[in-house]
Amino acid sequence: MFLKYLSLKNFINLRKTITFRLILWYSAFFILSTSFLFVLAYFLLSSSVRRKDREETHQKLSEYAAQYHAGGIEALKNEVALEGRSAREDPLFVRLVGPRSTMVFLNAPEHWKDFDLTQFDGNSGNRDEQPVYMQTRDREKGLEIESTVLSDGSVLQVGQSTEEQEALLETFREVFAGFMIPAIILGIGGGSFLAYRAMRPVRNLILTIRSVSTGRMDARVPTSQTRDELHELVILFNSMLEKIETLIKGMHGSLDAVAHDLRTPLARLRGTAVTLAAAGRSGGVTTAITYEERVGTSICDSAARTSSSARATSRLGATAARIRQTLDGICVNTIVFTSPKRFARRAATG
Repeated sequence: MFLKYLSLKNFINLRKTITFRLILWYSAFFILSTSFLFVLAYFLLSSSVRRKDREETHQKLSEYAAQYHAGGIEALKNEVALEGRSAREDPLFVRLVGPRSTMVFLNAPEHWKDFDLTQFDGNSGNRDEQPVYMQTRDREKGLEIESTVLSDGSVLQVGQSTEEQEALLETFREVFAGFMIPAIILGIGGGSFLAYRAMRPVRNLILTIRSVSTGRMDARVPTSQTRDELHELVILFNSMLEKIETLIKGMHGSLDAVAHDLRTPLARLRGTAVTLAAAGRSGGVTTAITYEERVGTSICDSAARTSSSARATSRLGATAARIRQTLDGICVNTIVFTSPKRFARRAATG
């Protein structure tokens, strides 16, 4: 339905319409709402995954500390080795630092060679320290570590790579990017449909006004079943058109009646004038006077009746005033025309 707006001129004209603005509002609302929901879901997913990993790291830290208190460094190594034989792809980061900041044990050192572990040596003894996040030198991998101070002054550090978190969040971002393209298309299409449907009563109103302007007084705006404000506007507009149509029909009827009343005395006047001319040529003065008196009486009576009818039609307004002036002028002119001739002929016969 929007193929006719493909040209540049039509598109510029379309930008000025309410329909175009409604399409923008609907589409923008849908796209922004969808984006907000995805951002909210991404934030919740990221927080949930990080909280789950921190809880797991904290739990392992407590277990390893208990093994160290129970059996020393050997018990800790055995527990870490047992965990390493599980199906876990990325091993846990387990590091034991002595009281003099010397590294006593490090689990799977080949996995952590890209991390600068010396930055933990200066503040590893802080028991209440929050989890520390660090990245590799190339910033491609991350590591989140928790620490605790053991009874002999050693510091046990446990952490895990954030690579799984980043992979999960990256997958979510790819899904979001892939979903946004159809979401934008759906938003524009849905906005166009809603705008076109919402503006349908206005378009029908415009078409009806154009039809009325061309003389179709029977044109009406189609009504809908929405019962909203536009529906009420359509009902009021149709009611106004019905009143206007009734008024115009009344005016046409009154004008037809006035025209008929005017045609009758004028036809009689023409016939009487012909008769008077013939009587004058034949010397029938008495007959001419009789017809002359009848002409004056007939025209004045018809003018009076027609003027009264025009006065009764109050809806004609200025038209009625013009009709009354014309009819009164006809009566006066007839009297002025007939009376002098009648007096002249009487004087001639006397």
